[in-house]
Amino acid sequence: AHGTRTPSEHSGASVTAADGKSVKYTPGTTGGVVDKIRVTDNTGGFAEADVTVVKGVKISPSTVSLLGGNKATFIASDGISPYIFTLTAGPSGGKLSDDFPWQTSYTMGWKTTGLPDQITVTDKRGSKATATVNMAEALKLNPAGTIDVLVKSTTQFTASGGTPPYKFSVKDDKGGCKIDEATGLFTAGSAFATPGARVQVTDFSGKSVSTTVNF
Repeated sequence: AHGTRTPSEHSGASVTAADGKSVKYTPGTTGGVVDKIRVTDNTGGFAEADVTVVKGVKISPSTVSLLGGNKATFIASDGISPYIFTLTAGPSGGKLSDDFPWQTSYTMGWKTTGLPDQITVTDKRGSKATATVNMAEALKLNPAGTIDVLVKSTTQFTASGGTPPYKFSVKDDKGGCKIDEATGLFTAGSAFATPGARVQVTDFSGKSVSTTVNF
């Protein structure tokens, strides 16, 4: 008997008639839902089928910057396990090492031409996601070296290079100094000291540099 075939479009799916007995189903772009396909004949009778639409595989982080020799961890999610991690572009000379079925570690190489490197994860059904790995600049703190400031004055320190986010701190403090660990705004102590303190910034990979502050 002839009839109609319609999907419940949770994923944004569509169906197109192939012949009088079948249809072509195309899932939509929304994953993690169940589409329901119903066929109805000329008498009003119907039957239904459920289609589970899974989410496409993801890789996190999707972008990272590393110094040569530094390591980052990448984690796969969604999609259908098992996952396969591959180095699809490795001009830096970096290497992958699988930690768990859902996780891999990548050690950045030292070559700087032809970048970026790329790591791709593929799930059981062939869904792919790619992460980009850029070569980071060396961590820098500005102002750098040794500086002289007035007691109780404020100085703005900024970081660049390395692997964000950054964390600012005061080391070897001799005068009651303070610094905002997120913004790098430094306040000198109330007592004269040479050296008065070291302002240090540490990046996400654990690298740090410092500036000596006299007041």
